[in-house]
Amino acid sequence: MPNRMRVLVVDDSPADLMLAQVALETHADRVRLTTAPDGEAALAHLRDPEQPLPDLILLDINMPGLTGLQVLSSIRHDPALCHLPVGILSTSESQTNILDAYDRQASFYIVKAPHLSELMQMFERLIAFWSLTPRLPNW
Repeated sequence: MPNRMRVLVVDDSPADLMLAQVALETHADRVRLTTAPDGEAALAHLRDPEQPLPDLILLDINMPGLTGLQVLSSIRHDPALCHLPVGILSTSESQTNILDAYDRQASFYIVKAPHLSELMQMFERLIAFWSLTPRLPNW
């Protein structure tokens, strides 16, 4: 099997995590999906030396405990993680959230599509784009 792109999706909504799994299932030959239910679990996964680092992280903003923006800041301030591409995938269209995400060096900000068919298309485009980008070695 070819080297699949490793994607970590962090979202406190079980329904949204399931939608991401369904949407990325059609790309199982290209994508290895890992999920985390909150920011603390995501950072624990990223800092676990037994786990390979993801090629792409997708964060929800509005999570209890550590918010997506706090997780993004933690990643950007960690020398072992700061190089990772981190995108925000949120239902929030707030200009404040968008500016905060980019101020914290988010790689991109995408507003979640409201319908499954649109969400599938969004993930298709996202995977197509990131599949074309060079991947860094797993440090």
